[in-house]
Amino acid sequence: MPAIGCISLSAVCHPSPSMGEGHRQSDLGPGVPSSTLALLADLSIMAAQKRRGRTVTAPKLARILIVEDDPETASVFRQMLELHGYQVDVAHGSGQAMLKLSRSLPDLVLLDVMMPDVSGLEVCRYLRRDPKTAHLPVIIVSAKAQNEDIAEGLEAGATAYLTKPIPMEQLIRHIEAALSGSGR
Repeated sequence: MPAIGCISLSAVCHPSPSMGEGHRQSDLGPGVPSSTLALLADLSIMAAQKRRGRTVTAPKLARILIVEDDPETASVFRQMLELHGYQVDVAHGSGQAMLKLSRSLPDLVLLDVMMPDVSGLEVCRYLRRDPKTAHLPVIIVSAKAQNEDIAEGLEAGATAYLTKPIPMEQLIRHIEAALSGSGR
């Protein structure tokens, strides 16, 4: 299978000082986060390969809960993971995630850090303290990319800490490692 990764979107987007860190102006509209643009590029490549009859990967039955407050980013992650054969559910905040986790445990949690209600770090700490979820692989995917942020995420109990934008191929490798038990 050919490598699938983030591609440069410099032709369609450029830094926007007025929008702040991590945002680009693009043909998609003002204020679209660069991480969303990179994920959309990956999704576009994968969809084109699927249309050409190429198998992206073998189907998987693992269930993944995405905890992401940005609806666009959550949607792109969902579509990419479903293209890879995963069953996906989305929680648009920590409270909704905890409710979903109380009803049914997924095989893995993909967790953002910066959310309006409760930090993803607090969610991760809670999951590690609860005997029912202490074993659950948790991959943090965050725009917070400083060494201190990564260390704090791993200390909170994350199986892995990845920074946005993340190439889909790299995310899939981390998910597969976490699900096989070699991610921690």
